[in-house]
Amino acid sequence: MRTQEEMAVQEQEVQRKQKELEATVIKAAEAERQAAILRAEASKQAAILEAEGSKSAQIALAEAQQEKLRQEGLGRAAAVEAEGRAEAAKIEAMGLAQARAIEAQGVAEAQAILKKAEAWKQFNDAARLQTILEKLPSVLQASAGIFGAVAAPLGNIDKVVVIEQGNGGGEGTGG
Repeated sequence: MRTQEEMAVQEQEVQRKQKELEATVIKAAEAERQAAILRAEASKQAAILEAEGSKSAQIALAEAQQEKLRQEGLGRAAAVEAEGRAEAAKIEAMGLAQARAIEAQGVAEAQAILKKAEAWKQFNDAARLQTILEKLPSVLQASAGIFGAVAAPLGNIDKVVVIEQGNGGGEGTGG
């Protein structure tokens, strides 16, 4: 019996040591495992939050860069538009000034012609003849080349023959 009692005591001792082991080592290992899981989970969450923060920062940076480029583009477009408008206004002003100058010149020429016509009306025949005679040398000099070109072939004619066919009524014949 002793052996059975001893065996029972030993069995109880083994169970007690098992429970003690479970209480000290296994529970500590389980607690450490749980702590490691919690640390890993916390580290994972921190990494996720950091990645999301980094992603948000990158998105915000990209959006800011995009807005900056858009604003620069709008600024350049406005500058080009203003330059175009200024150039158009300059061209328009130059065109108007040129048109006014041409108009003024035309009006001045028309007034000069009218004054000449009025003066011409006041001339008597002798004054008109004198004016024409004053201008005649310059007119003849200017048209000398034309008259020379027209008259040059006539200088090559040796003789002129007139043939009467009887329809002239006998006029121009001697006799």
